[in-house]
Amino acid sequence: GLIEFFDYDFGDTFTATVTDRSLVDFNGSLGLDPAQLQAFLDGFSIGSVTPPSGAGNGQVPWTYALVNDALDFLADGELVVLSFDVTVTDGTTSVVTTVTINVTGTNDGPSVVGGVFEGSVTEDSASDLVGASLETTGAFAFDDADWSDVHTVSRVTPAGGNALGGVLVATVGTAATGAAVGEVTWTYTVSNAATQHLGAGDSVEERFTVRVSDGRGGFVDQVVVVTVHGTNDAPVLTSSSGGFEERADTSLSFEARTVTGEMAFTDVDLSDVGHAAAVTGVSLGGEDDVLALLGADVLRDLLQITSVTKDAGDAGGVVKWSFSAPDALFDYLTSTQSVTLTYTVELDDGDGGVTTSEVVITVQGTNDRPQFLAGAVRLGIENLVEDFSGTLVFTDLDLDDDGHVASVAAPTASGRTAGLDLDALAGSLTVTGLSTGENRPGGTVSWRFDAADGAFDYLAAGERVTLAYEVTLDDGNGGTDTTT
Repeated sequence: GLIEFFDYDFGDTFTATVTDRSLVDFNGSLGLDPAQLQAFLDGFSIGSVTPPSGAGNGQVPWTYALVNDALDFLADGELVVLSFDVTVTDGTTSVVTTVTINVTGTNDGPSVVGGVFEGSVTEDSASDLVGASLETTGAFAFDDADWSDVHTVSRVTPAGGNALGGVLVATVGTAATGAAVGEVTWTYTVSNAATQHLGAGDSVEERFTVRVSDGRGGFVDQVVVVTVHGTNDAPVLTSSSGGFEERADTSLSFEARTVTGEMAFTDVDLSDVGHAAAVTGVSLGGEDDVLALLGADVLRDLLQITSVTKDAGDAGGVVKWSFSAPDALFDYLTSTQSVTLTYTVELDDGDGGVTTSEVVITVQGTNDRPQFLAGAVRLGIENLVEDFSGTLVFTDLDLDDDGHVASVAAPTASGRTAGLDLDALAGSLTVTGLSTGENRPGGTVSWRFDAADGAFDYLAAGERVTLAYEVTLDDGNGGTDTTT
């Protein structure tokens, strides 16, 4: 600007000086520190006097200048009023005028100056778990040239792609008052249950935009990124069972008896695929004394895993199995007996997660009828050899059948029968003993033929009669066999 003055004297020499620099008023809440005040006062300067030409007006130019950065601490609406007295003298007399300067602040938005903008948590990690949630924290610094602004976190906006439902809470922990740098602290939490579908090596990012506002329309946005890492969860395998009845009245059949089934499993790690299953052991229960003789390796091989399936993105899968064994292995079971084979199946997800469950196979016994190996034939001579005895051998693969009973039916005759009293011979063949017992695959029936004296006197020389007696063996469980 210009300060104009008037002088009537011709030829005077003029000088101008700043004789006073003063702060008139400042409406800021924090006041001015000495350096700031001095900068305001030093901003005023005057130039050389332009004297009047003859009697007239002279001029003193003045300038007020500050580096803009020096004013940044002024908040919106803050006002600094300054006065500067300029004295003009001609060497004899002087005149004083005052220049008033108003410096008005405008809003400067806050800015982020550093800190932690990223974090991470790991599923099921003890160091990250707080109750049922995973948690991580961080902080970042911000600054605001407007010293008196009061800052808040005005909003936290989750990114649209956030899939886990995590929450980030941010607050201003340290105010950016005066020359101090402020700090925003943030805490991220996510339900541990929401991360269970993540497998080993899987990770998901959750992004949040934190807005710091100065209350005067200025703000700054900062993105905070939290990476959630997965860990391996072992699969959970359900049990399964199957079974069949041994074939009734069928002995030593090597026809395969086959039963199939499946075991459902879940693996919350949706990306896990390539599960493998194996039969690792077997135990026996019930009537197992014969099967136990085969040994664990042979019994284990009777159950085979036929397939394991699970698709990426699915939590469920299936283990399919097949049990196959010759029917003859179970011939020893009676109709009231059964045997169980309990198989241990191990499921491995390929990432260190292993679980086991059981497949239980139950075989119900049925009755296998006894069988005579052969009948008996004896030859006699009238009045010389008319008494006979012998033994019939039988098998019964139901090892614990021990209530066998043998009976003899009335005979039939062939050959020279005229003159034969067949009724008198009905009781001539008798069962004299029966050998059987538990854990035996068979036994014997002892018999004796004892004809009445003279029963065959009617036969002439060279004539013959044949008597056929049917012997029936009953195992007491509905199984019978007959021989002659």
